[in-house]
Amino acid sequence: MLRPSRRGFLLAGGAVALLSADPLKPEPVGCSLPESARGYQSACASSAIRVLPAASAISGSAVLELRSFIEKGGFVLFESGASFAGPEIFKRQQALFQSAFGISLLRPFGLWNGGHPPYVEYRWPIKASVRDFSRAIAIEPDGGETIASVGSMPVAILCEIGAGALVFLGSPLGPHLLAGDPDASRWLTALERTAALPAELRTRPPQAETI
Repeated sequence: MLRPSRRGFLLAGGAVALLSADPLKPEPVGCSLPESARGYQSACASSAIRVLPAASAISGSAVLELRSFIEKGGFVLFESGASFAGPEIFKRQQALFQSAFGISLLRPFGLWNGGHPPYVEYRWPIKASVRDFSRAIAIEPDGGETIASVGSMPVAILCEIGAGALVFLGSPLGPHLLAGDPDASRWLTALERTAALPAELRTRPPQAETI
């Protein structure tokens, strides 16, 4: 049974549902990390963003619905959970986002190698450092503007499409929200404030440093 949330997504067990034009027939999207969905539910305070937490299995029609929503002025935070859902689901998501958004997703990689603590360094809409020992999807920056990296590897981008915007996270933030990570919470709050602004008043992501 779907439970509506004022935070812009619906939960149905292990799935998230896009709010489609027909509210009785939402498009289901798999959620591979239930703790991520709980994290966003506990931390989100604005309806300015449509959140898809740890999104994994997704249909072509759902991706097209998402693009249409963004083109009309919607602001979407798409947190990919495909790196936790198996290679076939990742390949499907990779193909769909390349086709619909021009976003090139690279092979998922483990963040923890036993060396230095791995941090996801966010640079927009504010600077924040979130330590993550799990997995991430690297993203080619040609599909948008890099807003977070692990080392020199982009793992989150901003794509402005039509009147709206898509924030694609290749590294999960929701579990850190659930755990009460202060930097994760600060970053989400800043994103909510940014999403609530008219597009022309939003700040631009800073240019990535050349290494």
